[in-house]
Amino acid sequence: MGDDYGRRVLVALLRRYGLAPYRYPRQKRQTIMARVPVRFVSETRWPEFEQVMHELRHHLDAITARIIAAAVHADVTDAAETTPPQLGGPSEE
Repeated sequence: MGDDYGRRVLVALLRRYGLAPYRYPRQKRQTIMARVPVRFVSETRWPEFEQVMHELRHHLDAITARIIAAAVHADVTDAAETTPPQLGGPSEE
């Protein structure tokens, strides 16, 4: 799992279905192991995980925008895109 939220969601979904997530000593915290049939993961767990993560990210984005707008600056839009300056234009001789 690349982020803490994803790890937490996956662990919760595994436990929801009576599965016991684990990791071996010295494995990274992001590593999550579970004894699960491949078909169960591909047809049930992974699509549900992706759906929950999509909803979570959408919710967290909205909360982040509200907090930034209230505490930092009202404009929470992305930075404007512009053309880069030309480098090393014609030389003057």
